[in-house]
Amino acid sequence: GAGTRESTMRDIHKFVHRQLSSSKDDADPLDDETKATVCNALTDRSDGLFQWAAVACRFILDPSKAGSTTIERYNKLMSSKSQEMAVTSHYDTLYTTVLSQALDTQDSVAMDRYRAVMGLILTAFEPLSANALGAVYMHGFHSGNAGAEHDVATILRPLGSLISGAADPDSPIRPLHMSFREFLRDSKRSKAFHIESYIHDRLALACFRIMNNELTESSATVFPTSLAYACRFAIRHLM
Repeated sequence: GAGTRESTMRDIHKFVHRQLSSSKDDADPLDDETKATVCNALTDRSDGLFQWAAVACRFILDPSKAGSTTIERYNKLMSSKSQEMAVTSHYDTLYTTVLSQALDTQDSVAMDRYRAVMGLILTAFEPLSANALGAVYMHGFHSGNAGAEHDVATILRPLGSLISGAADPDSPIRPLHMSFREFLRDSKRSKAFHIESYIHDRLALACFRIMNNELTESSATVFPTSLAYACRFAIRHLM
């Protein structure tokens, strides 16, 4: 009812204000008047969707490309228009804006890395940390070539507003919201950012390579996360 929606909007306003006020970016602060304007506008634009407000705040407050300011990212987000106010359209506009800021769709190398890394994140049977994801990516896409695991960070860093765990190499990486996973899987919605298919074959290959390299008689009693994952799920990825 109207009362419930008003209460939700008040809660979103408090949440956004708290996020804007707790920003640690001293080099790019918002003055109080601008903060109030941004807070009110984001609350109205959220249309009562808490998750939209959460992603929007993360995007605005967390630089994804060098040279952009907080207010420029806010203006970019607010200038994007949904053709309809359906929930999916609301999210689609937000996700497309964030991904467009983070990725150059004309850069084939970057886009191949994006599809590989996001494909692994969406396909893994349980969330992998950035470190484990790096090992799986290296063995699944680069034949174990040392250094390739660092490619993963070039994708995770700018997508910090859409995935959780990106800032900590040992935290599980997950899409921040189920709607982002659904968006990526639907080619009509995500277009250039679509993640086409599950890549169980790559994950199976990576798992067997990790086990072959790391399962030795001198293996430690505590396995690296990537090896523990490989031992548990290698066969399942083949099924």
